[in-house]
Amino acid sequence: MARSMPSPDVIIVGGGVIGCSIALRLAQAGLNTLIIEKSFLGAEASTAAAGMLAPQLESEHPSPFTDLCIKSRSLYPAFAEELRHLTGRDVGYLPCGAFHLAFAEEELRKQAEKSKWQLAQGYRNKSITRRELLEAQPQSSDACLGALHFPDEGQVDPRLLMEALVDAVGRAGVSTRVGEVQALLQQGTRCTGVEVDHAPLYAAAVVVAAGAWSSCIAHTGLSAAAVAPLRGQMALLEMPERPFTAILASNKGYVVPRGGATSKVLAGSTMEFAQFEKRLTAGGLSSILRMAIELSPKLAFASVVNTWVGLRPTTPDHLPILGSGPIEGLLFATGHHRNGVLLAPITAEIVADIIVKRISHSSLTPFRWDRFQNRR
Repeated sequence: MARSMPSPDVIIVGGGVIGCSIALRLAQAGLNTLIIEKSFLGAEASTAAAGMLAPQLESEHPSPFTDLCIKSRSLYPAFAEELRHLTGRDVGYLPCGAFHLAFAEEELRKQAEKSKWQLAQGYRNKSITRRELLEAQPQSSDACLGALHFPDEGQVDPRLLMEALVDAVGRAGVSTRVGEVQALLQQGTRCTGVEVDHAPLYAAAVVVAAGAWSSCIAHTGLSAAAVAPLRGQMALLEMPERPFTAILASNKGYVVPRGGATSKVLAGSTMEFAQFEKRLTAGGLSSILRMAIELSPKLAFASVVNTWVGLRPTTPDHLPILGSGPIEGLLFATGHHRNGVLLAPITAEIVADIIVKRISHSSLTPFRWDRFQNRR
């Protein structure tokens, strides 16, 4: 007589960079962990991302969210090395630094304000002149008025990262299942599992890490608008030789040179509310290419070798939904907006702390699941 498989300790709904990072930490703690993904692991936003580890570049004011992002960035050297040790795979981690270029006097003024508060928080940066920028990155634009340099920013290759995570969770004993989760199961005030492909599957805890699809799952307590898809179009360019070595950004977008000997540059990205329509558009790609050429004029001669689109999971305030849900045994790790790759290491630590160590994080208050409930 065949034995039935034991119920998992934890079900993770969603197999992107967030779900897989959490699964790795839970499996390492000895928990029987199952990832349910409607497609293959890393099929959606995780592998469509740019892979920037650039919280200073994108933070406009001090906040608990900025602190969370900075802390997660600090975990990446060890995280990348751990994945290399576990799988033998390089994830493309590179502390390359970033430059935010200003093309107007008002942008320079805002950069000065940003530099001031970040220095007060202990986050390294330096305002530089156009000449200093061109000395550091000769193929950047000579039309800019100056730039803000963030030497501690970096990048990772999301596709290599997902390959390593998929390998790591497999080696750690994490189970995976292709299926669509319709709803959570509940008994009294406790989550007892999920309804997957219209059949019950039980577990002691459930983590909703389904990205842009998180609000589509019934009985989570999330409103329909709590997590929504935000379309981002991207382009991959290639030059005969590497044009610059650091991330270049403006108020319109960014270009990311891939590491090593490659001469490829990733350019992005649009931010469009377009429901679940994963479609490239002429206007979106045109705006990305114009932005890239403005940052580095020689990219006008680059070959366009690939284009794609991803759906970021965003919330009304662009902050993630992290921590315990409305019933016991339910946790959220979703709504990471443009920062899923960046926040993967810290998110995994937080969720593992709650499930394994029963540690409640008071710092998660800004990221509570119910902060949108009273909004109209």
